[in-house]
Amino acid sequence: MPYIAAGALSKYPGLRAVTPTMHRFTLAFDDVELEREFRRIHSEHAHARHRIVWFLATAATMAMAAIDAIVVEPARLRTIWAIRYAGVLPFLSCVVLFGYVPAHVYRRWGQSVTVVGLFGGLVGIALIGVSLAPLPVATTHYGTMVAAMGLLIFHALGVARFGWTVVAGISGSLVVVAALRVGGAAWSQVAYGAFFIAIANVLGTLIGYTLEKLRRLELVQQHTIEEERAKSDRLLRNMLPASIAERLKRQPGAIADGFDAVTVLFADIAGFTPMSAQMAPAEVVGLLNDVFSAFDQMAQRRGLEKIKTIGDAYMLVGGLPTPRADHAEAVADMALEMRDAIVRVGAGRLGLRIGMHSGPVVAGVIGTSKYSYDLWGDTVNTASRMESHGAAGEIHVSDACRAALGDGFLIEPRGVVEIKGKGPMATYWLRGRRVAGGAAA
Repeated sequence: MPYIAAGALSKYPGLRAVTPTMHRFTLAFDDVELEREFRRIHSEHAHARHRIVWFLATAATMAMAAIDAIVVEPARLRTIWAIRYAGVLPFLSCVVLFGYVPAHVYRRWGQSVTVVGLFGGLVGIALIGVSLAPLPVATTHYGTMVAAMGLLIFHALGVARFGWTVVAGISGSLVVVAALRVGGAAWSQVAYGAFFIAIANVLGTLIGYTLEKLRRLELVQQHTIEEERAKSDRLLRNMLPASIAERLKRQPGAIADGFDAVTVLFADIAGFTPMSAQMAPAEVVGLLNDVFSAFDQMAQRRGLEKIKTIGDAYMLVGGLPTPRADHAEAVADMALEMRDAIVRVGAGRLGLRIGMHSGPVVAGVIGTSKYSYDLWGDTVNTASRMESHGAAGEIHVSDACRAALGDGFLIEPRGVVEIKGKGPMATYWLRGRRVAGGAAA
């Protein structure tokens, strides 16, 4: 039966939509992987506490000799001490030593050994009771108290998982109660012992149940936090280069780096504005999404950095945030692929006007909200001018970009062009990759 308490969810905001269900009684997760992880974590914690818990249990058993001397008749002390020191203590010592086994061994057998340890301790109490038959009232009360306290402590420590403690507690309690009767205690004393041991089991069960449920909800909360952090990281990496995102997480604030040689590309969909006026809003957004998603995949495949989109314009750069010697070639290959892709994506209705320029830039992040990675400098302005002074279906490059490309590309002079804000500039058309014979690829 799936179960998650609504009150528990209210204590952990954000869990309602993602919290897996737990079985009402066993508390087991319905998610097999999550249940496996909880058991692994519980085993690690139990392993770390095992030696301490059972050493204290052993020390307490030894210290009870002083109480024995007060409660038990002197003539019977030898019998009770023989059982305690020759039987119970060696048994508990073995349980203590099991805490030193390797983690993988404890993960497999730790629950069983812990439950056997509890059961064995209760059986030891039962044997002491039987050996002292007929049991006087004081001894009956003493044994009942020790058994009840042991059960409560075992449930509360959580060394074993909830289901295991319930089984061990109930079965061990039945042995103790049976031993009271076999030891000759009156039915009233048996009822007295059974009542207090039952109370100890009920209280211990409630404590163990609550503690384990809280541990399980804590694990779910941790998963939720990690998932939200991963979402935030993915969102941040979609907005910023991975290295910049990591720097921003470590040191919030403005980031600025200078790069001596990069190539900046601007691309604008020619004639898109008048065409979009004839389209429904959803069609406009869908078309731009198809085009820019294709460009994003190309940029990611080539190791280039998309900077932003503005309306129907697309901006990217090669050579940062990780410098690379072939920044111009990589961006040129991207430009050629973009030019061909726009024809396919736009079904022949669209064309790109592309501009490229190479030079130094400053790149970084400024502001405190809506982070974006941006570029500044004359190189950016010149690349933008190459695009705006280009032509549909053409890749317009500056002289600096032509020089950076070298001889690997087929480049045709356009001549001297009056560039707004720059004056006359010699510019070029990038036609394609140069192959054998000088033709364009």
